[in-house]
Amino acid sequence: MRPRSPVSFSRILLAIAIALTFLPLGPHADALELQPVPEVTAKAVYSVDIDAGVELYKMNEDEELEPASITKLATALLLVQNQDDLSETVTIEQQDLADEGESNMALQTGDIVTFEELLYGLLLPSGNDAANAVARVLGGSMLADEGNEGADPVARFVEEMNALAKSLKMSHTTFLNPSGLHADGHVTSARDMAVLARKTFTQKIIKSVIQEPSFVVTYEGANPREATIETTVTMKKDGVEGVIGGKTGTTPESGACLVLETQESGGNRIITVLLGSEISFDENGFRDDSTDQRYADVTKILDQMNRDYQWIDVSKNDAVPGLQEELSVWLVDLDNKDSIVVPNAGRDSVSYLLQLGPETEPGSQVGRVLFFIDAEQVAERAVVQLPPGGQASFFNPAA
Repeated sequence: MRPRSPVSFSRILLAIAIALTFLPLGPHADALELQPVPEVTAKAVYSVDIDAGVELYKMNEDEELEPASITKLATALLLVQNQDDLSETVTIEQQDLADEGESNMALQTGDIVTFEELLYGLLLPSGNDAANAVARVLGGSMLADEGNEGADPVARFVEEMNALAKSLKMSHTTFLNPSGLHADGHVTSARDMAVLARKTFTQKIIKSVIQEPSFVVTYEGANPREATIETTVTMKKDGVEGVIGGKTGTTPESGACLVLETQESGGNRIITVLLGSEISFDENGFRDDSTDQRYADVTKILDQMNRDYQWIDVSKNDAVPGLQEELSVWLVDLDNKDSIVVPNAGRDSVSYLLQLGPETEPGSQVGRVLFFIDAEQVAERAVVQLPPGGQASFFNPAA
């Protein structure tokens, strides 16, 4: 047995001292008192820091409401999960085309496009035609794999959408079509949609798509041409700072819906979902964009967020006094360097408690850090063992 240094003996004593309070960390989620939602026209609101695992705002977050085209997040996720090669092509059929007045990517019967182009068509202009084509082709493949080629491929795809919702524990969601067109019983909740958005936006290709304000589609086939399609997310199109991307949905029944991913000053990603913001339609069912309140609503929430909360970058030496030095002494490091979220009023009073178990293999969890505002715990982070002679990756004694 190798001899232990004084630090190693101290670690054993520290482990005994905290044995009654140290518990293995479960799924990471910080605890923070929520602030009230500012006055908005939306029927439901849910905003969550997906890096810190912190809910920031919620209002009617589990109420079942129509999602309109934000449904297409499920369609897009199933596309990338079930189609390995997005460069493969699809020939568009008459049944794929969107009806007059529906959002579309200008597909025509006989067009040949790639799955990647359909993905852009789903998420930027919110094409119902793209959703129809994806559902028909992938649903047909599922039926063929199951030896049931005579059944309805779109219905089979919708079954898979609901299986996806169930797997993500979206208990207030039922999908009846792949595009989000109005149908009685086609519902979701703001919280469910945030869960779906988090899963969808972590897909590398989808993340790259929603960050683009526009994309050029090359339509092959009987009528070869090119066309530029644009995002329906006005804040992305206008280049609003901090906006990564998102998805809109709009029908007379759903109102104006929005899923928006933003990045806070600390680097953390925020997903905000609005269902049922105010918007008006004329007698022919065409919407009046001048009455669209979803962006005013989300701007109020984001502005209030910066007043209610602050993000503390724990990777900086001076963020939490003493923390980095102590981590370095014990040869451990934080496993998660995402910023922690604290009430804005408590920015200058963040303290911590380091809890460590016995020395273990490098890279393995060996304890945790609890962060406090006064006596209230607001965050925790797992701590991992460093190799002998290592030091916390962000520790710089000269800083």
